[in-house]
Amino acid sequence: MKLAQFELITFLIIAIIAYFGSANEEDEKLDNYYNNLFLGFDIIDILENRRIVERYSSCLLGNIRCPGPAKVFKELFPHMLKTHCGRCTMDQKKAFDTTVEFLK
Repeated sequence: MKLAQFELITFLIIAIIAYFGSANEEDEKLDNYYNNLFLGFDIIDILENRRIVERYSSCLLGNIRCPGPAKVFKELFPHMLKTHCGRCTMDQKKAFDTTVEFLK
């Protein structure tokens, strides 16, 4: 094997390891977010509060800075839509479905 081929193979192996390592970090980040999502509050109370809904909507649209919980929700919402809340617990899935129905 020539030195150039060896270097190329070594580079590819390192790139593959780095790729899968970053995917695991992303999975851990998502798991951490999901573990804390929709905990400790009633989604119906939030959706019935016009001021909160307007603030969260403005946050999701990028019109204002997001408050803490809205920032996490903004990061997760595209993933949740894509997977239909696939990583959610049953309670989180109910809250997600309620939110999606409300937004329709």
